[in-house]
Amino acid sequence: MKVGRSTRLLACGAAWVLLGALSPTPPTLAYDPSAFDDAPAPRPRAEEPPAAAPAPARDRVEHQLTIDFAAIADSNATNGTRLREVPVLSGDERVPVPLDPRLRQKRAFGRSAALSASLKVPVTPAAKLTLSGEAYIVDYPGAIADDAWVSAAAGVELGRDGRRTTLEAMLFDRWYAHETAMAGWGVRATHREPIATGQSLRAVAEARFYNSGYGPAFDGRQASLWLSYDAVLDPTLTASASVYARRDALRDRAYASTEVGGYGSLAHYLGPDLTGSASVGLARAWFDEPIPFLSTSSRADWRPWLALSLTTRRPLLWGFSPSLSYSFGRTFSTLPFYESDRHRLRLGVARTFR
Repeated sequence: MKVGRSTRLLACGAAWVLLGALSPTPPTLAYDPSAFDDAPAPRPRAEEPPAAAPAPARDRVEHQLTIDFAAIADSNATNGTRLREVPVLSGDERVPVPLDPRLRQKRAFGRSAALSASLKVPVTPAAKLTLSGEAYIVDYPGAIADDAWVSAAAGVELGRDGRRTTLEAMLFDRWYAHETAMAGWGVRATHREPIATGQSLRAVAEARFYNSGYGPAFDGRQASLWLSYDAVLDPTLTASASVYARRDALRDRAYASTEVGGYGSLAHYLGPDLTGSASVGLARAWFDEPIPFLSTSSRADWRPWLALSLTTRRPLLWGFSPSLSYSFGRTFSTLPFYESDRHRLRLGVARTFR
C-alpha cells in the first residue's frame, strides 16, 4: 500500500512541477516596445516617404489582434526527470519505485497556436476602459504534455504623457494533459513611470485564486510582484532588467512555495529586416514542508534559463512575420526526482492587426 500511494503522490507532484515550469510567462520577457516611446526614431531611408503622424492615442479607440502559429522541437516535452526509479521512504529505509515512463524525460515535436486581443476605449482625456483576452494551445503526440490556456480581463487605464496605471479583474482557466489544472479569478495592477528620455520603470502586482482538477491539495492562491526597468540605449538597442517575487499558497503545504528571481535582456534592431534579442535569468524556490515518502526535509530549487530569438520586422507571406527562438532551462533540486533540463527550438509565424 505504501508503494502504491507513493507512486500516486509522485505523479501528482510531477504534474504540479509541469504546471509551474510551463506557467504563462509574466511580463517583460524580452523588452517593452513602449520603452521606445520617448526615443528618437531611426532616420528613414531616402526612398521611404515620411509617415503621416497618427492621431494622439488618448483621443482614439485602440484595438489589436495577434495570431501566432509555431512548430516546436522539445528535448523534454514532459519537463520530466531522467530517473527510471525513485527512492521512496518506507520507515527508515528507501525503497526504489519504478517511475511511470510517461513522466520521464521525453523528446517530442509539437505545434502551437495562440490568439490575443485588446481594446482600449477613451472615456476622458486621462482614462480608458480596457478589455483583453488570450488563448493558446500546445499540442504534443499523446495527451500527457498537452497544454492550453484561456483568459479574459477588463479594467481601466489611467494616466497620460507616458505615465499609466491599469487596474484589471480577470478570469482564467488552464488545462494540462486534458485536465483542468487551475481555474479561477484574479486582479492585477500595472504602473508605468517614465523616469528619463527613453527610460521607464514598470511595476506589476497580481493575485489569483483558483481550484484544480488534480484535487483539493492543489487548490490555492497566488500572489506575485514584478519590477522592471527599461532603457533605450540608442534608437536600435534597448535593455531591460527585472526582479520578481511570487508566493503559491496551496492547501497542501508540501507543494506550497515561495520563489524569487530576476533576469535581464537586450533587444537589437539588426537593420531594416531583423530584430534579435537575448535574455538570461535565475530563480530560487523554497517549499514549505517535506513531500511525504520522498524526503524528511523541504525541497529547494535553483532554476537558471536563457533565451535567444530572431524575428523579421517585415511580413514575408500574407502579412505574417516569421521568428526563430531557442530557450534552455535547468532545474537543480535538493530532490533528484525534480531535477530536469530542457532545450526548446521554436519556429513561428505571427501577424498583428491594428
